Formats: sequence, C-alpha cells, structure tokens
Amino acid sequence: MYFYSHKPSVMKRKYLLGAITGIVLVVGMAFTYQQKERYFDIIKNLEIFSNMYKEVNSNYVDEIDPNQLMKVGIDAMGGAIMGDRK
Repeated sequence: MYFYSHKPSVMKRKYLLGAITGIVLVVGMAFTYQQKERYFDIIKNLEIFSNMYKEVNSNYVDEIDPNQLMKVGIDAMGGAIMGDRK
C-alpha cells in the first residue's frame, strides 16, 4: 500500500531553507552597506567640523572661548534639526 504524505520532501525543504537564507543575506548586506555609507558621511562631516573649529580658534581676530564656541555650534545644530520637524 502507498500512503500519501502531506509533508514536504527533503529536497523541497532544502530549497526552501536555501531561499530563505539567501533572502536574509541579501537584506542584511543591503542594510550593512547603507549603514557604512551613513557612518562614512558622519565621519567626513565631523572632520570638516573639526578643521573649521581649529581654524576659527587659531585664526580669528578676537580671543574665543572654545567651550562657548562648541556650545553655540551644538545649539545651532539642534535648532536646525528641530526647525526641520516643525
């Protein structure tokens, strides 16, 4: 006697597992690439900010309080972000 089984065959399970693994890998790689690009932009902009901060601190005509300069810069960035959300 032959019995019909509703269970997927071993070969179908392997293909299904392979397809799911492939999809997870592709999505994970895409997410990682976007994160790396974002961190590159952050590092690049921090370097630009650092160079500008040094130039202003060393070449500005009047004496500058570095702590106040940094606070004003941070407050301005926060204001720009909050202004975009309104």
